[in-house]
This record gives sequence, structure tokens and C-alpha cells, in this order.
Amino acid sequence: MVSNNCIKEIYENSNIQQIRGFMLDGEKSNIKINHEESYYERLEKSKSAIKKRLKRLYPDWQERDMVLGELYQALSEHKDVYTEIGMKLGASLAYQLLTPLEANK
Repeated sequence: MVSNNCIKEIYENSNIQQIRGFMLDGEKSNIKINHEESYYERLEKSKSAIKKRLKRLYPDWQERDMVLGELYQALSEHKDVYTEIGMKLGASLAYQLLTPLEANK
């Protein structure tokens, strides 16, 4: 018999961050999602932290800007790769959901 707790847990785990964690790590993610922050706020918060650290490590603004530019370039490349992988996996999952069960065997 399926309990209400089991169903509730399925819904709690059915979010993009949990699915991402499972696909990357193969296990349930411990990420706690803050629905209060927008995407913009999350990005600004993370950018602010790295800028503060770089300011301490690189007092010279030109060197700091060069390092920050290199960091942003590397992050952009990672974003591109993982976005492409995510889109391919999403398409694959959609195909599996729309294909009759007999064809998936």
C-alpha cells in the first residue's frame, strides 16, 4: 500500500534541482530550494561573493578584471556544455514518455 508520505516525497523530489542532482551524482540531492529568490537574485548573490574574494586576492583592479573575465569565460563554457547536455537529456526523456511502453522494452 502506498502511503501519503510516499506520494508527498515523490512530489518533493520532482523538481529540476533534484533531477539534476540525481543525473549528475546518481543519488538524491540534499539541495534545499529557496523559492523566495529569483534567478536574478541567485546570480547576483553568487557573483557578489566571488567579486569580494577576488578584490581581496587581487587589489589591482586591472589584474582582478582580467581574472574575472577568464573566470566568466570558463563558467560560460561550462554553462553551454551542461545546457546542451540537459537539452539532449530532456528530449530523450520526452521521447521515452511519449513512446508506447512496448517500444521501450
